[in-house]
Amino acid sequence: MARNGSILILAILLLAGIAGTSHASFERVPGDFVLASNVTLRSETWMQAHTLTLYGSAEDDLFLLSDIGASMATTNAIASVRLGGTVAADVWALGDDVELSGTVGAHARLAGLRTVHVTGTVGRNLMVIASSVHLDEGSSVTGAVTVIARDAITEGRVGGDLNVRAQKAVLGGRVDGNVVVTSADITVLPGMQIGGDFSYLASQDLVLDSRVKVGGKLVRLAPPAATEPTGFTLDALILQTALFLSALLAAVLLFNLLPTFAFHSVDRLGQSVWRSLLLGFAACALIPMTAVLLLFTVVGIPLGVMLLLVYGLLIYFSKAIVAFHLAHRLIRHLNPNAPMVLMPSLALGLIILYIAVNLPFPIGTAAWLAITFLGVGGMVGAMLDRRVPVLTAQPAAPPPPPPPPLPGI
Repeated sequence: MARNGSILILAILLLAGIAGTSHASFERVPGDFVLASNVTLRSETWMQAHTLTLYGSAEDDLFLLSDIGASMATTNAIASVRLGGTVAADVWALGDDVELSGTVGAHARLAGLRTVHVTGTVGRNLMVIASSVHLDEGSSVTGAVTVIARDAITEGRVGGDLNVRAQKAVLGGRVDGNVVVTSADITVLPGMQIGGDFSYLASQDLVLDSRVKVGGKLVRLAPPAATEPTGFTLDALILQTALFLSALLAAVLLFNLLPTFAFHSVDRLGQSVWRSLLLGFAACALIPMTAVLLLFTVVGIPLGVMLLLVYGLLIYFSKAIVAFHLAHRLIRHLNPNAPMVLMPSLALGLIILYIAVNLPFPIGTAAWLAITFLGVGGMVGAMLDRRVPVLTAQPAAPPPPPPPPLPGI
């Protein structure tokens, strides 16, 4: 159930942003990227780099992804997103650390594996998911704010409702709408102003300081009725989010580092789904069996280890091949003239696959097996197919026949 909840949130976060990417541009920058203050992005932009720092402006939506996979592998390499400029439309940012100190004209959706720090201004709604969230005193959100975190501190100005779900919540500042808090540890700072009701779900009654102003009612919510344990925790949500983003990053790297092999695998899958399914089933059954047999021979140990490594890589990257194939079919069906932008297409396909494999048993299990067999079959088919498309020049026109000999010569 934890996986279902996290994937559902990811679907809500990403599906809304993937719509309308027909005019988007995608750029993958090795290393760090800095947008200077005198630079303006005119169109919708998807950008990936190790760290992204934006001092300039954007007139359309921004989708920013830092190399969180590299950060998890290297403890001293923090993949961060710093938004210090002005964005007229929506912002979606994913990284280890995310900081918003500039201005966002519309919605902002920020996700950080470590921290999210907001000191700037958001013109409409703000949604934040991170281990630690801090809305600074100088922050201002015109619309509603939703915070999901382990530790949450909200001290800014919120023009709409404030909804906080955290293990530890510290509330302050001013909220013009209603406040709903679910937390085991709630602290309300003196001087906080709430225009509407203050509803909270906690293990004990909350006693407010006399300097806290509540325009509506103070309501302690009743805990939900006991049901079967779901196993849903914030740690599980953060873990599943990290796994999804790692899969997306790995897929983008596969298609950028090995484009010929990746797109050839997608092409083989598209040519014959049933052939790829059968070939993938055979490969998943024979490769580990062959590797185990080789491990029993002294000479074959290196080859057996190599086969197991290849087998693991095929299983892991199988979803990337199927995701791109599925997104290609879907986008072409909805809009045949839409360009296939790599990262949005992979994100859309992966969301669909993650939702499918998290369906109740046995549907989810069958979906996982089908995805694995199809992806492995496409890649094995690409490796077995030695035909490499090449560009050939048109044959030259034959030379004209020689003129007939002159009489008498």
